[in-house]
Order: sequence, then C-alpha cells, then structure tokens
Amino acid sequence: AEFNEDEGSPSKSSQSLGGARFEFGFNTECKDLYGVMMYHNNRLITPYVRVGIQLEANAKGVGVLGICDADFLVPTHNKQSFQDSPAYRNLLKKLAETLKVFWWDRVESQEQEEGSLAPKRKRPAKKKVPDVLWVQCEYPKCLKWRTLPTGTDMAALPQIWYCTMHPNPAIAQSNHAFPEEVYVDDNTVVEETKKRKLAWREERKQKKIAEEKKKEEEIQKLKELSEKQAAELQQRELAAQAAAQVAEEVAKRRQEEMRQEE
Repeated sequence: AEFNEDEGSPSKSSQSLGGARFEFGFNTECKDLYGVMMYHNNRLITPYVRVGIQLEANAKGVGVLGICDADFLVPTHNKQSFQDSPAYRNLLKKLAETLKVFWWDRVESQEQEEGSLAPKRKRPAKKKVPDVLWVQCEYPKCLKWRTLPTGTDMAALPQIWYCTMHPNPAIAQSNHAFPEEVYVDDNTVVEETKKRKLAWREERKQKKIAEEKKKEEEIQKLKELSEKQAAELQQRELAAQAAAQVAEEVAKRRQEEMRQEE
C-alpha cells in the first residue's frame, strides 16, 4: 500500500488529551473495502468509516483506506464506536480534508496531466500495486505493523498473523520486541525508527554483555568458594595430623613413666 501520512489535533478544549495520527493509502486487494479504520490504544473501534468525498455519489475516494490512531477520543461502552463530541467531529473534518488532498495528489492530478498530454486517447488506468507491504501482528500485547519483502503474496498470508511468521529472523525471534517501522510521505523509514532499532540492538548487546559478566562473576565466586573450602579442608587435615602427633607423644611419655616406676 502507498500512504500519505498526516497528523491532526483535537479541538483546543481537548488538546491536553493528545493528537491523532492518521495515514491514507490504496487498498490493492479489494477496492470495494474503503474508509478509515479508527483505533483507540491500538484497538480497532470503528472500521471503514467513510469521510468527505467518500460520502458523495461518485467514485471519488473509492479504494482509499485510512488508518487513524485517536487515543484522545472516548469510545462508547460497547467499544464499537466513539462518543459524539466536538473533538470527534473536528477529527472527521480533518480526515475529510486530508483525504481530498490525497485523492487530488494521487488520482485527479494524474488524470488531468494524462488528459492534457493525450486529449484524444484515454489511457487505461494503471493497476495500483503496493510499493510497501504491511501486515499487523495479532498478538494482543504487540499489535505492531511490520513490512514484508517486495513480492510477498499477501493473499497467501494467514488471516491471523504473528511476528513469529516474519521472514526476517531478527523480527521473528525477537519475541515481539523488535521496533515498529513508521510511515512517512515517501514511504521510507523515518530516522527515528532507525535510531530506535539501533538503540534496541545496543540494548540487546549491553544485556548480553551484562549476562556474560554476571556469569563470569558467578564462576569466579564458585572458584573462590571452592578454593576457600579446599583451604579449610587442608587446615582441618593439618590440625588432625598435629593432634594425632601430640596424642602419640603423650602416649609415649606415659609408657616411659610407667617403665620407670617399675
């Protein structure tokens, strides 16, 4: 999917609750499924919410998917929608405005450019193919989005997918700890994500060093304890030998005294 990332904030009265992060892209698998997937604390609350041009009786916005993280909104008790509020309506308005810009930039402007170059020849629309493949881990404590190698058959993936299924061993064997990648306008990984990965690798390295140091310290302690026990055993043996020698000398003196008395 190709994404255009934007950020929005709630109304001024709710700004202390935080902002919303949202992205738009094309559904390359089924264009009939479109709208905004609205999340709260990594939990999907309302799927396929159509906004702006997607509500018009035409083909505008068809096939466009949005992903919106709106932790500042308040879900209803059944966790299937959000409570209606000025912040919620302002967010829908911002989503509609961003979708309109996205649609113009990715579809309408290209159609106009193609029309001006060849007004009498209508070129067939190119099939949109994903330049970055994303899949979400379904493990409740993870829910991270992962990129997959180019050429991956998305249709062959299981409906429930986990990080352990990723072809990259660093991700598959990280026990869901590998940092999540982030979208930017040109579909590249932001510098922050790279830093997080480096920090994560450095943390693993330092943890391994600490574990090895701890093992060495434990081995040294066992060695010192063994040496101490050996020294104590040797001292006890020497003491026993000295006591036996003294007892032998005492016995000899008594025998000598008894002979003299006779």
